[in-house]
Amino acid sequence: MKTSVLFILLAGLSLPLAAQDPADTLSKKTRYDVQMNLSGSRIAGNFNQLQLAGSLTFNVHGKHWDIHNMTNYRYTNIGGALAEDNWFHNVSVAYFPGTKKLYPSAFYTFDNSLLYRIRQRHIYGAGIGTIQEGLKNTYVRLDLGFGYENTMYTGSNFVNSDVVSSQRDKALILGRLIHKHEFLDKKITLNNRIIYRVSLREADDHFLMISPQLAYKITNNLSATASFEYRLENVYLEGLNRINTVTVFGLTYKVKG
Repeated sequence: MKTSVLFILLAGLSLPLAAQDPADTLSKKTRYDVQMNLSGSRIAGNFNQLQLAGSLTFNVHGKHWDIHNMTNYRYTNIGGALAEDNWFHNVSVAYFPGTKKLYPSAFYTFDNSLLYRIRQRHIYGAGIGTIQEGLKNTYVRLDLGFGYENTMYTGSNFVNSDVVSSQRDKALILGRLIHKHEFLDKKITLNNRIIYRVSLREADDHFLMISPQLAYKITNNLSATASFEYRLENVYLEGLNRINTVTVFGLTYKVKG
């Protein structure tokens, strides 16, 4: 007699907080918001799998500056074999000299990925950006700049590149577009993030990621979400794919204070 046990745990937590520095004499000079998410699943029996994922995002906004931090982690174990143990961390700083129409910014990104056979990747740089204000229920931010990447791979032979090495160092041109729009009395929110970078060393070495998310507000605190990620790397390790996609459906619970 065969038996199987299926246990799935899904948890989502989002905690946006806002606060003002009591030392400020002008209202709403400094504020911050924090968001945390946690999810996981476990399957046991004929098929064994454990998945865990978490993220922490916080933003600190001043009158003339902005700090954004995002950290993601994903763990997957299938049948006792480790499939994912991936970290992603990004921090960026922007300074507004009196207007958000044009401002300088700097950033740093770290990530590793068993899925893409990246042992470690460091990207840092600086540039200029613009935020379009005054648009009803819409937020648009565009950043452009130059950076430098240092990446260590588990492998040294790449498609679309003559460079044979497990370490790839390169100067970059980078761009990022962030868009948010609320409609139907703010019951539906569309978020989208587009990231593009191209190597100054090899013109064929470029990367594109498009990450739209649609959220439908069920109650003031509960929303149903659908997310899609499209990732294109034109230079990639042999044995991997040039294009990868991820689709996620879930529920998000928010507590505001």
